[in-house]
Amino acid sequence: MGVSETILDFLAEPLGVLKFVVVCAPVTAIICEIVLRFLMAWVKAKDWWPRAFPLQKALMMNFGYPESACSDEAILGTYSYVITLCTHHFMCGFMMLPVVCYGWEGAQAGGQACFVIGALMDVSVDVYDEFKMFVTTFLFEPVGKKLFGGEQAGPVQFFVVLGVLHHPLAMTMTCPMVLYYASLPSFHTIAIALLLAAGICFTTGSYKFTLDMTKTSDWYQFKFIVVLQTVTILYTRGYIWFVHAAAALAAFRSDGNMGFFYGGCCAATMMSLFNVVMILDAVSAAVKWIPRSMAERGTPTYDLQEEELKMMSPTANPAVSMMRAAGVLRLAPASAFRANVKVVLAAAKFKKTLKKDK
Repeated sequence: MGVSETILDFLAEPLGVLKFVVVCAPVTAIICEIVLRFLMAWVKAKDWWPRAFPLQKALMMNFGYPESACSDEAILGTYSYVITLCTHHFMCGFMMLPVVCYGWEGAQAGGQACFVIGALMDVSVDVYDEFKMFVTTFLFEPVGKKLFGGEQAGPVQFFVVLGVLHHPLAMTMTCPMVLYYASLPSFHTIAIALLLAAGICFTTGSYKFTLDMTKTSDWYQFKFIVVLQTVTILYTRGYIWFVHAAAALAAFRSDGNMGFFYGGCCAATMMSLFNVVMILDAVSAAVKWIPRSMAERGTPTYDLQEEELKMMSPTANPAVSMMRAAGVLRLAPASAFRANVKVVLAAAKFKKTLKKDK
């Protein structure tokens, strides 16, 4: 028996999946934290970071971070952390490509093992992120600050959105599918589509913050990113999700596996509502930005940053859409975000005035 077959046999049992995640999650945490430190130093040295800084700060405030928690180090760390997680999403997604391209049997044992490992690596990064958010939110002083640093505990509403509504759902959906429906084509398509879509939208959203929209090339890059994000979300969270989620539920029912069917119906309903919000936000952003012409020459960069802060697209980071959903539940009042944006804009104006005085 080859290595791939041994891996598949080991991960075909619940205990094997549990052991894999228990080992992989802390290893993932250590690697991500090391990469994060190097990435923070790299980002800080870039000439575009001063442009991205106020936009990242506004994004954090949209997540519920108070002004006092948005230190320079925290903003830099959050921006870099998103890129770190995106890289991990891309790695997991590319590991799944052989099965999606050639089918379960066609990918043979090597491709099958890569798919299962990629899926469980994604579960492991969710476990790491769940732990990090929990200790930095609820156990900041005794645990979170010592392990991950920082100056203030994270906002509870951010934990509710990702730590309660997203990560547990993703983990509880993936592990049973790996154990009992690893060969289901709809599972393959949904898994890789959502992973790569998240990676694309997160990375392009972060890159968008670096653009100087007084430059023609940057302005058209910005428009291209808006189109790319919109198409990506419409295709993955629209067409792929609804078609293949229905196919997966039909497969559960035809197998007589009613536990999977009823559980899948509940999970699919929650994810479908979230995806509809994502699609509406993506289309709204496209309608706002695609028809716009470039600002007149000589327009100060700050004014364009202010405009982007006012019209910041949630598709730059998919989690922002969840914050809108949380806002409906009174977890993140819109008035608080507007007040926070005003603080950012006022601070930017103050800095600009100081520079003029000098």
